[in-house]
Amino acid sequence: MSRLFNLMVLDDDVDGTNATESSSDHADTLGQADILTIHVELSGASGVGASDKIEVDVLHSNNGRNYELQVNRQSAVIGTGAKSDTFITFSSDTIPLGAFVKISVRFSDGSTATGRFRVYVCGRST
Repeated sequence: MSRLFNLMVLDDDVDGTNATESSSDHADTLGQADILTIHVELSGASGVGASDKIEVDVLHSNNGRNYELQVNRQSAVIGTGAKSDTFITFSSDTIPLGAFVKISVRFSDGSTATGRFRVYVCGRST
């Protein structure tokens, strides 16, 4: 497997359960890979409860406008009082991906947490 790219596709503040998506500027590049390894980093978190989670969706599209869920939601418990260096890493190897791909992150349902998410994606070809 050869590496096609390694990109930071999102660097943004997230508030509660409001999902934040990676930019459309990266959608074409992300869609070129057969396998995506996604690393989500949370920093500066506040208001984190005992059961709060980071939730990550991989969305894909063939027209760059209408995105559908491609991979079942991935999640990881943050832990009460966590403020930084909380992360989740997973690989999407469900082939095929659509021509355009976005990554969406948020806190789990009911969460009032806030924090800064950074999402890094490594794309590989099979």
